[in-house]
Amino acid sequence: HAIDFAGAALLVAAVSTLLLALVWGGSEYPWGSSTILGLFAASAVLTGLFLWWEQRIEEPILPLRLFGGRVFSTGVALSFLLGGAMFGAIVFLPLFLQVATGASATNSGPLLLPLMAGLMTTSITSGRVIARTGRYKRWPIAGMAIAAVGMFLLSTMEPETSRLTSSLYMLVVGVGLGMVMQVLVLAVQNGAEFSDLGVVTSSVNFFRSLGGSFGVSVFGVVFATVLEDRLTKLVPAGALGGAGLNPESLTASPDQIRALPPEVLGPVSMAMADSITTVFLLVVPLLVLGIGLAMLMPELPLKDTAHIGATLEGAEITVAEIAGGEPAVDELTEHETVRIDGDD
Repeated sequence: HAIDFAGAALLVAAVSTLLLALVWGGSEYPWGSSTILGLFAASAVLTGLFLWWEQRIEEPILPLRLFGGRVFSTGVALSFLLGGAMFGAIVFLPLFLQVATGASATNSGPLLLPLMAGLMTTSITSGRVIARTGRYKRWPIAGMAIAAVGMFLLSTMEPETSRLTSSLYMLVVGVGLGMVMQVLVLAVQNGAEFSDLGVVTSSVNFFRSLGGSFGVSVFGVVFATVLEDRLTKLVPAGALGGAGLNPESLTASPDQIRALPPEVLGPVSMAMADSITTVFLLVVPLLVLGIGLAMLMPELPLKDTAHIGATLEGAEITVAEIAGGEPAVDELTEHETVRIDGDD
């Protein structure tokens, strides 16, 4: 097989230039600067070259024909939205806990355990139920809806919100995300040919990571913009500068906020909390869009094995999968295997 090194390089370059434009825009460089506009233009050109290259190579790293299937196309789109929502929550929740509730940097990580517990529980539960029933479409629909409710609850948090309440909100988000994440992998694998199992699996993971990168970049821009506006309205003029701080340093080192004078600490904490909860609120429409996409995903009969349609020569299969009942086969128990060699 020929590895598509050129396609991989073009894909990485196109994504990287776009992410740089989103990260640097409005912070390192003005949005209308030649650097940011050049990065956007370079990303568009590299994306076009990637699409052109993938159509002419024999073994592309991302076969464009896969997007013609509704299961694959909706699956990767949902993975993209899921990544943005999941990483957006994971990145900004510790910042909220440190700034608004006074949690230390060390404790803000363990405080996310309710989110991860909900995610792991429903990931395992959904897999076991799907294996028994063969029905998987209902899980992404319900999961996106529950995650949307959880994100809305997170957007209502204030500095006075108790740890128990915030933990329950995080648990709701985790429950919803867990009902979607692994089910999407199963859905696209179930709808793919055996020869495409590798590429569809990696594509779902790639688009989920890509959505997370885009989500963190875009939500970071929103957070910085809202924070600057809130600080201007809530904090007395010159107060931050007199303390040697600015919006960038507040974000980079939340511990410095607790060292602010009392007359400044309250308004700064409120400005930071408002900015973070605004990000959570913006995630809700994306998850609602995900509900609509999940409804469009076809539900194909769940396959029992990935080797259906593959050659039996040299393969091991269970007796329960053998049709015809040859005498030699009848002598085996249900869980034994038989090797098919040539015409035997």
